[in-house]
Amino acid sequence: MNNRQLIKLLEEINKELHENKEYLNQLDAAIGDGDHGTNVVRGFEAIQEEINKGNFDDLTPKQTLKDVAMILMSKIGGSSGPLFGTLALQMSNGLDDTERTYLDQWIKAIQSGIDGVQVLGKAQLGDKTMVDVLIPSLETLEKNINDPHKAIKEAEVTAKKAMEDTKDLEAKKGRAAYLGKRSIGHIDPGSVTIYLLWKSINQVEISCH
Repeated sequence: MNNRQLIKLLEEINKELHENKEYLNQLDAAIGDGDHGTNVVRGFEAIQEEINKGNFDDLTPKQTLKDVAMILMSKIGGSSGPLFGTLALQMSNGLDDTERTYLDQWIKAIQSGIDGVQVLGKAQLGDKTMVDVLIPSLETLEKNINDPHKAIKEAEVTAKKAMEDTKDLEAKKGRAAYLGKRSIGHIDPGSVTIYLLWKSINQVEISCH
């Protein structure tokens, strides 16, 4: 993936989140503050503004991700800003500073991002958070490392199932945790956002060859 493709991906994510903003808010209203969609859209609208100004044009993917992280941290409210910002920042830290990046580098970067999110949010697999989608989708990438096209396609499938499976989990972190067993039966909105990222990756048909 080169920086031009990464910018295209960021634009697709912005579009996807806009289309799902109210759905994300509805999910969050059941177990949180009801503003998850509004918050993540605010972050990616700010990213789109930077894209429109050409501020990412001369950067490497690593540098773009770092700038994206800073925007997410400053623009997204609540706990989501630090979590999504940390995910992007630690992914940036895990990438080589080259014009083009490959699947093995992205696997390392995503693992770095997950580690950062888990340290910050102290969430484990099964706690009904974005981690429940991040970890299995990364494992799918690793299993298909020799076939990047298949890896990305299968990662989206894995992410969709993992996102849907959060419905059966009891929340252990965040505001939803206060509901205890009453959080069961509701999909975690942060997990849906991570799924939408994978959906966006497939829609822009990014090649990691």
